[in-house]
Amino acid sequence: MRQVWRRSTTAVAAALLLVAVWGCGEDARLADQELPHVEVRTVHDQGLELGPDAAPQDVVFVLLRAIRDDIKAGGDLKARRAALERQFDVSAPDFMHDLYREAYGSRAVASRDEWVFKKVNLWAPTLGYYVDAFDFDVETARALMSVGKTGQHNRWPGESVSVDVPVPDPSGQPGAGVVIRVWLHQTDGGYWRVVQVGFTRERPAAPETSQPAPPLSPSSPAADET
Repeated sequence: MRQVWRRSTTAVAAALLLVAVWGCGEDARLADQELPHVEVRTVHDQGLELGPDAAPQDVVFVLLRAIRDDIKAGGDLKARRAALERQFDVSAPDFMHDLYREAYGSRAVASRDEWVFKKVNLWAPTLGYYVDAFDFDVETARALMSVGKTGQHNRWPGESVSVDVPVPDPSGQPGAGVVIRVWLHQTDGGYWRVVQVGFTRERPAAPETSQPAPPLSPSSPAADET
């Protein structure tokens, strides 16, 4: 039976507070920044080549390091924008927009680039409370991660996985912790790229073990448009 980590109200509230505070400073972070047209391609980051042969864990590692750099840059807007660009580099733009159109139908008014820009810009504030836990090397990160299939769902055609990353619960309660979940999709070109980030209460049993399909929720890839 899988263990369940108690995710404290304090930890969740802190993450939500960071999203709210980050949102207040979003205009400064993105001032004068053009809307990017993200294309999936091979990128080099953290000493890794993220091409078609790269594992999902390595893509998640690069994402978490980019998010850490984004948050730690503080008022250095140039550094923060550079870190945001690295997050775009590991995103799945076409698939993210497909999910949006599937979920909202005729209400899906945002263009591909607008939607991807909006969603990727939320990844750092969503996980930012835990960035001190991202100060690891790739081997340590791989050992922490657990990969599982998302299951078959009409919003997830093709190969998709989730990667779980346990981090300490700031409440300090014995046995308490938080598990970050990153959803990825494999593009037609074979690239694993990130669709969404969020949290789960289930502790991964061991690296490379399967996890149940995550339910659709506010932290799922089909999160509502807010």
